[in-house]
Amino acid sequence: MNWVPGSHKSTFGGSPVSYQTAFSTIKLLEDGFVGNAAKQGTYLMQESKKLERAYPIISDVRGARTYVCR
Repeated sequence: MNWVPGSHKSTFGGSPVSYQTAFSTIKLLEDGFVGNAAKQGTYLMQESKKLERAYPIISDVRGARTYVCR
C-alpha cells in the first residue's frame, strides 16, 4: 500500500493483517464459539444459584442481561 500518512484514519484500519484477524474472529464466532459461550453461561448460572442457596453470605446471583437488537 502506498497511502499518504493519515489517509486511513486509524492505526490498524489499512492493515491486511487486521482484516484477516477480524475475518478469522468472525469465522470462529459463526462456527460455534457463541453457542458454546451460551452453554457455559447457563451452566455457570445453574451452579452459582446452587451456591447461593447453600451459602447465605451469597445474597444475589445475577446473570448477563439479554438484549435484542432490531
